[in-house]
Amino acid sequence: MAIIILFHSVLGLRTVELDLADEWQAAGHDVTLPDLFEGETSETYDGGFEILERVALDTVEARAARIAEALPDEVVIAGVSMGAGIASHVWKRKPNAKGILFLAGMGPLAGQSELGTGTCSRCTP
Repeated sequence: MAIIILFHSVLGLRTVELDLADEWQAAGHDVTLPDLFEGETSETYDGGFEILERVALDTVEARAARIAEALPDEVVIAGVSMGAGIASHVWKRKPNAKGILFLAGMGPLAGQSELGTGTCSRCTP
């Protein structure tokens, strides 16, 4: 199965990314889910962009690159919304990636009523 790295949106690491990672893991994939905002999330895009501005895009990209460096070159790189931009940044460093997946407008998965936030013991700070 695939080794996948999934980058979250500007809203931060939320239940929707956690659930997607869980589904991929249940299918037998090895998923790395970095928390590029180190626990900060937002319910609004304005708030998410405030977090991004405070943390700084360069810092977010550096965190993503550092985590991706530890993974095999044949990783599948995925990102949700802003995470797609981060995925494309990482792809430059991993040109032999097995694939790249850009997801946009990621809403709740089936059975969820809201985006919510979550915690993740397997997430990489």
